[in-house]
Amino acid sequence: MFLEAEGTDFLKRFKEATTDLHKEINKQNSRLIDHLTSSTLDLEINTQTMIDNLSYEISEVVQDVKSQTKVLEAHTESFVETLQQETSDIKEQLESQDIAKLLKQINDNIIRTAWKSNRILEHLGLEDPEITYERNMFKGYLQAMKNISNKNSTEVSNDFFEDMYNMSNRIIKDNYTINDIKSWFDEMKPTN
Repeated sequence: MFLEAEGTDFLKRFKEATTDLHKEINKQNSRLIDHLTSSTLDLEINTQTMIDNLSYEISEVVQDVKSQTKVLEAHTESFVETLQQETSDIKEQLESQDIAKLLKQINDNIIRTAWKSNRILEHLGLEDPEITYERNMFKGYLQAMKNISNKNSTEVSNDFFEDMYNMSNRIIKDNYTINDIKSWFDEMKPTN
């Protein structure tokens, strides 16, 4: 009798606990769904705000690029006109002056044109393409030496860097030092 009474009581309490647990799980699921819905809405709003801000910034950048392009076009047109005029002047001088004077004037015109080109490159924040080309060529030789020294497991001496530097052209010598060359070499990874 005791077991039967207790068993029935246990079963009743178990059903109540199960019902309470089921209700609590439903409440938690409802809260979780509400939280996820709210978070998704917040994420959507934040994403839209970021897209709007990015669109505005891109628009400003595009406007800035357009204005810089107009300025560059004006500088380029002026440069071309000057170059055409100087070319025309040189042609006239070829027809009327002796060669020595003409060569000096041509040299002067080339120097002035180089100054103008350098100013335009400086204004645009660009490196002289001739410097870039020579540096890349020089680095190519260094990369080949790096590969050879790595393959043969040999060290490259300081004499090698000094010889390479001394044999280099004016552009390398005017813009870089032996230490620059050594640091380029040290930073390179073998490619073989």
